[in-house]
Amino acid sequence: MVGFGSLAALLAAIGLWLTRRQRIPRSRWFYRIALWSLALPYLAAAMGWIFTEMGRQPWTVFGLLTTAKSVSPGVTASSVIISLTVFTLLYAGLAAIAWWLTVRHVKAGAPAEAEQTGTAEPQPVFQY
Repeated sequence: MVGFGSLAALLAAIGLWLTRRQRIPRSRWFYRIALWSLALPYLAAAMGWIFTEMGRQPWTVFGLLTTAKSVSPGVTASSVIISLTVFTLLYAGLAAIAWWLTVRHVKAGAPAEAEQTGTAEPQPVFQY
């Protein structure tokens, strides 16, 4: 999680540096890297949650309640497998929908400037 977050912050810093040097329109490599970095927030959130939960057993108390005694007797292996399969399929479906929406909006492109402002007159551009 920290690695993905640091990578996203590094990419943002590079983008800021390129913008300040007015080099970003000529940098095709930056656009390609930025496009592939869209997955970084999703990966960071998923990895952070997975690695946090893998090392934690909130139902046990150190020295008082061992892991062997804190296992639920009414939960079978098949119910665990079924619930994990359902959650995996649900999250895979949500990920597919998010990917489809992202691709759809990227292919549509940004609206023209005249459509954004409601006028056909060119707007002044702020220069640094």
